Amino acid sequence: MGNRITKAVVLAAGKGKRLYPLTHSIPKEMIRVREKPVIQHLIEAISMAGINEIQLVLSAKKESIITHFGSGDWMGIDVSYRIQEKPIGTADAVRRCKRFVGDEPFLVAYGDTYPTSKDMVDNFVNKYQDVHDALVALQWMNDFTGRGIVKLGNSKEIIELVEKPDETQALRFKQKCGYLAIVGIFILKPNMFKYIEDTTPGVDNETWLTDSLRLALNDGMKERGYICKNRVIDIGSSQSLKESRTQ
Repeated sequence: MGNRITKAVVLAAGKGKRLYPLTHSIPKEMIRVREKPVIQHLIEAISMAGINEIQLVLSAKKESIITHFGSGDWMGIDVSYRIQEKPIGTADAVRRCKRFVGDEPFLVAYGDTYPTSKDMVDNFVNKYQDVHDALVALQWMNDFTGRGIVKLGNSKEIIELVEKPDETQALRFKQKCGYLAIVGIFILKPNMFKYIEDTTPGVDNETWLTDSLRLALNDGMKERGYICKNRVIDIGSSQSLKESRTQ
């Protein structure tokens, strides 16, 4: 078993464009799945893994998330907030939490991620080992569109990854089971901030955490994949939101 993680950064600054017009009036992370906001399901799973210090990165118009969670004391956790004035990417969002993280390995999760199994995050955290600079949660998917995808070696070490590839780029990642897609949950060592800060805008002119991981990998950092046993759903589209409500 790896070292226990005590801090998490949850990214919830995105605009939710693929869910318009629904997200004109409500942040996508606050959309309800099984009678709770999807971000509450995620934070409950993080808390079940023993992680009780959580910093949420929000955009300026997501006050309803702050109203919902407050200080987090009603959930038995400590919640703080950072504002990303312009949603210019996941790498930029994580960069803003450097002081909060300090010198400990930490968990990162995308706020629109719905783990269908409550113990998913706990199982993931238990797979982390200090010899790795990053642990990345993955799942098999048939469609790579709009996702980061990964190629693993025989020991589940990451040997290549790309954010939102085109069809030509994706070809070299395809396997019999489809594509290994990044689900939006990671454990990172603080040394990854060097690569986060060096990340330049990529696809859609945004700074992507996947690109930070690629920079680190190219510099010799050790990154490992964890293939989830249960479905993890990104509720960022109407189709995936509908799927989350049938699980």
